[in-house]
Amino acid sequence: MEKSLQGYKKLFLHDAGQLYAVQNDDGQGYTSTGALELTDAVLKAHLEGRKTIAVRLSQVTTSLTKAGCVDIDGTKDELRDNYDLADRIRDTAAEEGLKAYLEFSGNKGFHVWFFSEQPIPSETMHAAVKAVCYKSGYQPREIYPLPGEVEADGKGSGGQPVKLPGGIHTKTGRLCGFLADEVEWDEEGYPVVPEDQGAIIDEIEQNSPQDLYRLALEMQPSEDSEPETDTAHEVDFSLLAPGEHPHCIAYLLEKGVPSDLEYNKANMILANYTVDSSLSDEQGTEIARIVAGKTSPEHPTSKKTVREKVSNFTGVLRSVRQNDSKYHWGCGFVRASKELVADDGCRGRGCPFWPWSGAKGAGWVPSRLDFEAEKEFFSFLFHNPEKAPNLLDTTIPVSGFQWRG
Repeated sequence: MEKSLQGYKKLFLHDAGQLYAVQNDDGQGYTSTGALELTDAVLKAHLEGRKTIAVRLSQVTTSLTKAGCVDIDGTKDELRDNYDLADRIRDTAAEEGLKAYLEFSGNKGFHVWFFSEQPIPSETMHAAVKAVCYKSGYQPREIYPLPGEVEADGKGSGGQPVKLPGGIHTKTGRLCGFLADEVEWDEEGYPVVPEDQGAIIDEIEQNSPQDLYRLALEMQPSEDSEPETDTAHEVDFSLLAPGEHPHCIAYLLEKGVPSDLEYNKANMILANYTVDSSLSDEQGTEIARIVAGKTSPEHPTSKKTVREKVSNFTGVLRSVRQNDSKYHWGCGFVRASKELVADDGCRGRGCPFWPWSGAKGAGWVPSRLDFEAEKEFFSFLFHNPEKAPNLLDTTIPVSGFQWRG
């Protein structure tokens, strides 16, 4: 037990100022213990199932944290889908060089946990977890810790507690714990949580603060960046003949996903296209299957098989359909691939679905992603002048770019 206590302290808990709350008997909420700090006796009671606690991840006065997580909740019927979503977030984290760990919350949801080698500002952890979620195609509802301070009595904007893994859910009586890499499911449709949580805790790897900070920066607008917008725009895909696709989609169908384009981003392209072109899920999935089959087995993605790639697509498509006010067709992810652009996979302004109208006061406004893609385009051009003839033959005049930096 002593070894387990030390493991939890290393990953989650602060040496001082560690506040907590106790889960109510009905499992529907928590009762704050105010300024009372967590003791070894209370932590031991939690791990032995005699008491279930939630901890405030942000430390009093410093607002530092060792851990962060995204909470994915739903109904019992959504449990498998929510597991697939959590697994996709873990895969995305791996592609970003981060370690993430899945925990079954004991009832109807999952937590995806991230740990830092050193305490970092809670706002940084929150932004880093949010960035990974967005990259996986998911708009998170609950991320812990919340930004903001924690007062001495546990109150404050950053003081929302989250249940500590390793305890028993008061309502269901099920173990809340980390899952094995290969998950088994019981007869009632719940994931099987390994009893020896201490062994899993011992194998958990913490992330470097630098890697978490790098991801957090992607959620912060730079001083010279253009303002972001949620303005939705529509693309008229009725111009396409039956069975015809935009040039970039046809390129992916013929050659697969380029090595410099993250597979999650490629699936975002395909999912947005499926929704905005009014394709059925079956039609979109068939396109994703063909693209997966054409993709080189050397592509640096954790999704190695066609089935895994298609499974990732179906999860991304589900998120896009559920958040159709946020996700729409655009050229940002397409043009983020220097390899695709250099290989004439994008026709730029010559494409009838190019979103920049060039007209002053046009209804569509570029997002930050589009600005970043254009910066990468110029950077690639400057460092690879021999590619200029192919790149500049995409009929994109300089006036067609939003960035002037």
